[in-house]
Amino acid sequence: MSTGMECRVFEVSPGEWFYLLQRDDCPAGAWNWTEYAYCGGPYPNADACFDAVRDTHGNPGGYFEDPLAPGQTAAELSDHVAAMVADARKRGRGRSRW
Repeated sequence: MSTGMECRVFEVSPGEWFYLLQRDDCPAGAWNWTEYAYCGGPYPNADACFDAVRDTHGNPGGYFEDPLAPGQTAAELSDHVAAMVADARKRGRGRSRW
């Protein structure tokens, strides 16, 4: 059974992947669900992100996967998501903020 939460797995720089997973305290109809999300990473690839989500969270039931475009060296992130990624880097792999 899935939780129905939003999930995004994205590449920030070549070989550096993170996930955002909507928390269950996100208000219904929130304009930006990423403001109510766990962030985990970095991981070497999308599969490792999916494994981490599966091993540490409930099944979201679906996801968005955002790899870098060919030749792109860095993802364009909102200030909010960039701050979450920076925080995840400090914590290290496999430790999402609860």
